[in-house]
Amino acid sequence: MRFTSITISVLTAAAVVDAAEKYQIPKFEPRPDSPGGLVFGGMDADAGEFPYFVNLPGCGGTLIAPDTVLTAAHCGNYQNAAVWVGAWRDQSPDAGAVLRTCNRWISHPNYSTASGLINDFAICILDEPVMINQDEVVLTVNAESEDDFPIIGEELIGMGFGKLNFFPIFPEIIQKTTLEGRVCSSGIPEQVCAGGPGGQNGVTDVCAGDSGGPMIKVVPQVDGPDLHVHVGLVSSGAICPLALTGTYARTSAGAGWINESQCSLGSEYGVDCPPPPEPVVCEDDQSTLVVNVTTDFYSTENRYEFEKQIGRVQFELIAENELVLPLFPSTETFCLNRVETYRWTLFDTFGDGLCFLGNCGSYSLEVDGILIAEGDSFENEVRVVVTGGDSQCDDSANQFKVIKSNGGNLNVECPAAENYLTDNPERAGSVCNAAVVTGGELRDYCIGTCGYYGEGGNLRCETPL
Repeated sequence: MRFTSITISVLTAAAVVDAAEKYQIPKFEPRPDSPGGLVFGGMDADAGEFPYFVNLPGCGGTLIAPDTVLTAAHCGNYQNAAVWVGAWRDQSPDAGAVLRTCNRWISHPNYSTASGLINDFAICILDEPVMINQDEVVLTVNAESEDDFPIIGEELIGMGFGKLNFFPIFPEIIQKTTLEGRVCSSGIPEQVCAGGPGGQNGVTDVCAGDSGGPMIKVVPQVDGPDLHVHVGLVSSGAICPLALTGTYARTSAGAGWINESQCSLGSEYGVDCPPPPEPVVCEDDQSTLVVNVTTDFYSTENRYEFEKQIGRVQFELIAENELVLPLFPSTETFCLNRVETYRWTLFDTFGDGLCFLGNCGSYSLEVDGILIAEGDSFENEVRVVVTGGDSQCDDSANQFKVIKSNGGNLNVECPAAENYLTDNPERAGSVCNAAVVTGGELRDYCIGTCGYYGEGGNLRCETPL
């Protein structure tokens, strides 16, 4: 299933999109009006008071590293969206705010819309880093437990650009409001709650549009700038101006995933990131297969498998790639043993290949630097079979039995079989049980020994005459 975000309450709500509705979903675009949200019982923040605040279209966020924005998963995919970093005045460079683009985006794999949203975290990597002034404020992401860094009963601060009540009147200046940390009635450890000071309702709150924005605890420092500790991000709550207890994604619960995501997305500021893998170098008697895949907006629908043939119709799984990142290019290299046959299959659970609303990713495969397959649009799967080393199809003594459209047979040698595919594309539904891809060669689809595949294909490998 796919999920999209629509505002039906003060903070947010998720709507399930089924297959029949898929192509009615508009492509995400920044709002033409103010990108703000709401706070209740708040006041204008001072210029530069929250230099890490990020104004995303329809939501808030936090610059937790010079190239990394933390926001809420339910706000949606912000890939290629413009965002204001250090926003103080709405859509303005005042107080040092700068405009950046979200280059890469990922949401928490265990994000759930149940019980007021669980693991409501998402990460955006910016096109250019932003170095904020830390003379007065230093932000840190809380990774400590409640025992080590208590937030229940503590004074906290929420913020955002917001209208009051139900009327679309947005302030020019970011507003802040004071909250008190509370235990959530849900008892879910990934959540923390906050409301009016002293347990009061109807006093202070954040509201719709503030989703993803930070909830911080200020720790004054004697020598040096104050420490602002990110303890939660706005997730869900009541309809303002009721100003009831709101639910926040607890930062400490997502701290490990946040750093892992910085590493996987290529942030320069991830901590203890694993070193990049060593480049794959194949032996002289092996062929080198390079697989390139760029995902579309819904990467969770895609994955691919790479298998080696171990019997007539048996394959052994060698590798698989879940392709979790949307609009993201990935490259993987495999070494093919001579005369052994391999099968690469790219899947799409929705049935639209690597395309969504006319915007497509792509796939391509190269063997020893020669492009053998490429494309973007397919239904549920596309498959390429390739043989390592010098193919038997280079030997004209090997012949193929062509199944003609009238049901008859035609014995042809390898070069003639390739010509047959070119001249009769309507008969090229499959070669050796594998999909024919424009630009490929016969050797890329037929086992080198011409011994295993046969039944069901338009071309059947035969022993030499």
